[in-house]
Amino acid sequence: MKTSTYLVALVCGELSSLELSPRCRVWAEPGKVDLAALDFQDTEKFLSSAEKIAGIPYAWSRYDLVVLPASFPYGGMENPQLTTVTPTVLAGDKSLAGVVAHEIAHSWTGNLVTNATWQAFFLNEGWTRWFERQIRADVDASEDPAEQRRIIDFDCQMSRGHLKEDVAHFQDTGNPNFTALVPDLTGVDPDDAFSSVPYEKGSGLMHYLEHLVGSKDFLAFFQHYLRTFQNAPVTPLDFQACFEATFPATRVDFSQWFADPGYLPQEHPLDAHYIDKVTKAAQDCLALLVVVVVGKKKTNDDKGEKKNRGAS
Repeated sequence: MKTSTYLVALVCGELSSLELSPRCRVWAEPGKVDLAALDFQDTEKFLSSAEKIAGIPYAWSRYDLVVLPASFPYGGMENPQLTTVTPTVLAGDKSLAGVVAHEIAHSWTGNLVTNATWQAFFLNEGWTRWFERQIRADVDASEDPAEQRRIIDFDCQMSRGHLKEDVAHFQDTGNPNFTALVPDLTGVDPDDAFSSVPYEKGSGLMHYLEHLVGSKDFLAFFQHYLRTFQNAPVTPLDFQACFEATFPATRVDFSQWFADPGYLPQEHPLDAHYIDKVTKAAQDCLALLVVVVVGKKKTNDDKGEKKNRGAS
């Protein structure tokens, strides 16, 4: 298999491993491997779901993970056959295991089809965030399309908040160029431009296109895109041409999406079901906190008043 040099990794150390499925295994320091196996027990489910959605079998034979030591807690990296993950996702309840779905998605969007330059990083991360959401929704609610949409839209809503924060940061620091999907990185260290923009603005584009053409047709386009560009680098113009050839009647201002700085040029509508639930729960907690604080203050005031009367 062809692969880019940035995807090559070598890992050594005192490691133990546990099998998660015939093609998946987790590696970690001996004292953490049991916890890692618990948190990552859905790895095969994620991988099987990804194959179904992509319409192309997993190309790399094995999918193993290695949990990095606490002294090197760097996110996740989708190295073929050996994803590296930060130990900070070991929560003991699988609540942070979504990072595995993201890295598995990269096996297609990033490893099989790779952005040609770092200016086109959104073609890796934007597609992968879209794909990751499909995987997680499929695993969590495979028989309920309406619930799948609510799960996806909840994650989109949360991610829009992160994107707004990063856009504001770059604008405030005089770097609005870094908020474009295809930024000018001439003379710039790509790490300086790194943010949620290629992830969330990039996936925002994918979700917007899906909204325009419908989920069924967009899934077919996704599979066509993978087949067309597998084992090859891809540019934003390649992506645009592929979409326009597939949907000639759909008009999209790709130049605005690619070049204009700032937040999403267009937002697709979201199902607010879980956002409303979370907002209400937060309001209820805040109201309870106010009652507790006010009650405690009143109790302390009463004690102080009694003490003052006793002193007099």
